[in-house]
Amino acid sequence: MGGESRVRVVFVCTGNICRSPMAELMLARAFADAGMGDDVAVDSAGTTDWEAGRPIDERAAAKLTELGIDSHGHRARRFEQEWYGERDLIRYTGAAYLVYLGVRKFLAKPEHSEVRALQVSEGASSMFRRGVWVNLLNPKAIVFFLALIPQFIRPEGPLLSQYGVLAATVIVIDVLVMWFFYAGTARSFRRFTEDERGQTILNRTFGSLFVGVGALLALG
Repeated sequence: MGGESRVRVVFVCTGNICRSPMAELMLARAFADAGMGDDVAVDSAGTTDWEAGRPIDERAAAKLTELGIDSHGHRARRFEQEWYGERDLIRYTGAAYLVYLGVRKFLAKPEHSEVRALQVSEGASSMFRRGVWVNLLNPKAIVFFLALIPQFIRPEGPLLSQYGVLAATVIVIDVLVMWFFYAGTARSFRRFTEDERGQTILNRTFGSLFVGVGALLALG
């Protein structure tokens, strides 16, 4: 299957300096180790040109080095529209994750009334403490911020001010979303969450929305 008959795979993330090049190089190594290096061509790109021309993030490079993979030749680039007809498999990491979350939400079982009663009786301070610990210890939140933050930090600039602006932005957005949107709509959705049928409707509605948005990201 050499030459033009090779399957072409491209991994895509935001800036093409961490997630997608790591996936590219690790998959390429796996195919090479399996004796399929001539059958599959693997590359990567970003959805933006923010990092175009920059080398792979040093932390990603260090992790790849631990695995015995050289990444020094990588340079970030943006995904081009015409590549759709040239690549057989396009992996949008974020889109795939949205679809995964959507399927999980769609299939989620409603909570029993006993569990709901315990949640309603929980005090505000207890919910706050639980929320803090869940966010601090939640691996999804940690991975999210590890993937997000490098896109907005310039190592050559003053780090303290950059992290300060980023932290303030996240806090302001969180407060606006949690207080004004969630608090404002919670009363409207309460009738859906009070029984199992309503919870099922919400789970399937939002699960379908997640899958739809993921599909739009992958196909748009």
